[in-house]
Amino acid sequence: MEFNIETELTAIPNINALLSGQERQARLLLMDKIIMNGSPINSSDFIDNDLLHSLGSKGVIVKDSDGLINVVYPVSALPTPHKVKLKDGRSFYSICAVDSLGSAFAFSQDLTVNSSCSYCQKSISVAIENGEIAAFDPGGIFVSHTDLVGEVNWAGTC
Repeated sequence: MEFNIETELTAIPNINALLSGQERQARLLLMDKIIMNGSPINSSDFIDNDLLHSLGSKGVIVKDSDGLINVVYPVSALPTPHKVKLKDGRSFYSICAVDSLGSAFAFSQDLTVNSSCSYCQKSISVAIENGEIAAFDPGGIFVSHTDLVGEVNWAGTC
């Protein structure tokens, strides 16, 4: 069987494919709230508990034992090695390197990712412009990625 990257990539569902319109709006709102405040969200501040439960059951959010929302896929309220700076000037931590790159599509804008190699801890920088890698340092970087199609909890997988 021949591998066609265009066919294969379009066959991979994204997180939005799992969500209703209301869930997508809530996800964006929660991501923006983490980015604006730079801290976890108290789930008791969110009015629609059924919606939060639904997002949690679909693995889109991760709450701790105190009810704080620490992750709204792919945004982390807690520091990680993966710092994303959006073209609009906002910045946030992403839960993993691949999700940092995918954030260009989640937020529909160019971005720069500053991260580090999980093996040697050397600094890595990648710029995404118009949906493509425009620059990266050092040369010769690569990404190891796991297919999340069979995963239930996308936000807790990385």
